[in-house]
Amino acid sequence: MRIMAIDIGDKRIGLAISDKLGIVAKPLGIIKNDAGVKSNLRKIIEEYNIKKVVVGVPYTLKGEVGNQAKKALDFAAEVLISELSEELGIEIVYLDERFTTKLSRKLRKLNQMK
Repeated sequence: MRIMAIDIGDKRIGLAISDKLGIVAKPLGIIKNDAGVKSNLRKIIEEYNIKKVVVGVPYTLKGEVGNQAKKALDFAAEVLISELSEELGIEIVYLDERFTTKLSRKLRKLNQMK
């Protein structure tokens, strides 16, 4: 099952996609967060036969819904859940993004040491 992860920003949306087994992910690209975003996401979901979309939610360090987290949740509700999930048969899940940047930097440093 192919999985797509999305990182929702005010102007752009970062996309990553898994292999067909849903094990390894790689960056897919960036799309504009504009009037055509729904159409662009639909094309990608159909082209890659996506069955699950993981929405990154940047909660505050206290685990609360701040401004950016609210935007991500609203986007998911308005674009993904209300329109695309039922039409295309995809599952929407949420991932707490706290500390992911820090973790990514640590992993990058470890890989550079090899």
